[in-house]
Order: sequence, then C-alpha cells, then structure tokens
Amino acid sequence: LRLPNGQIAHSEFTELEKPQEEVRMARNVKVVLNGVQCLAEVHYFTQLINGPQLFCFKNVAIVTLYSFPDPILLRESSRTFVSCTKMGEESLSVIDITTIKSVVAMIPH
Repeated sequence: LRLPNGQIAHSEFTELEKPQEEVRMARNVKVVLNGVQCLAEVHYFTQLINGPQLFCFKNVAIVTLYSFPDPILLRESSRTFVSCTKMGEESLSVIDITTIKSVVAMIPH
C-alpha cells in the first residue's frame, strides 16, 4: 500500500512469503483511530463490500495493535524512544486504510 507520504506499507502475509534477507519489516504502521495515534502491525489488506450496491468496496487492513508507549521511558528520552508491546489477538481490528499515516520501525527487544 503506497501511503500519501510516499512510504510503502506491507502486510505480514506478503513479508512471510519472502526470503529472510529480503524482508523489509514495513508492516508496522502509525494509525489514527478516533483521534488517537496508535501503532499497529498489518496482517492483511483486503476489501469489504460497502453498501447494498454491487462493486462498492471499502479498502481495509486487518491489524493487531501495540500498547501505548511506556510513559516514563518516553519522558526520559525526550519523546525520542518509544517502547511498546504487542497486545495480541484481543486487539485484532479491521481499520480503514486511510487511517494509516506512516510506516514505523518496531525493533524487538
């Protein structure tokens, strides 16, 4: 998915098909949900039927959310280091792709 800022967001599905040395880890994204910035991992991009008309689709992403950043670490690093954890299947969500604002790096630790 090419974002308005020029970045390309991938899904876990497409990245798992590639050899390890070709994986870009571009499946972690910043999204805005109900006015709140969140981080999420994209599993799939798909389309849903939107309304009673035939061939009227809505582009969506199936994602799992990350927790909100550790507030102490965020403050101590002057908002330059964000540490989050995957929230798992209970955070599985379907989001409109227009809520995806950028690709972010999530380094495992």
